[in-house]
Amino acid sequence: MDYLDAFFDVIIGISIFTHLSKQNHIAWINELRRILKPGGIAYITTQGISYRSKLLTSEQKLFDSGELVIREAVKEGNRLFSSFHPPEFIKALIAGKFEILDLISTKSFLPSQDIWILRRIS
Repeated sequence: MDYLDAFFDVIIGISIFTHLSKQNHIAWINELRRILKPGGIAYITTQGISYRSKLLTSEQKLFDSGELVIREAVKEGNRLFSSFHPPEFIKALIAGKFEILDLISTKSFLPSQDIWILRRIS
């Protein structure tokens, strides 16, 4: 993105990671870390725990093993391109970059996505 390093205090990303490949998950989390100030807060949502029951049996096995599950019948970035995020995947993705302040898995948020509140590590 066309922002200086450590530009933002807070970044909100609702339903962005839900439409990305594994490679772009890595690229985006690195970019969010770059533009967020040390100690800054990232609020992101994922299709995680609350979506597990919507997965096929084979997808649930991947999810339960901590693997990112991707449905890629359409072009990446399209709203029908879906990624499903077990907590272990997100924890590995952010390791050394962010600390978890909270993980909220609820069906009261519409759409019912997991909410990750993260703080950038210096």
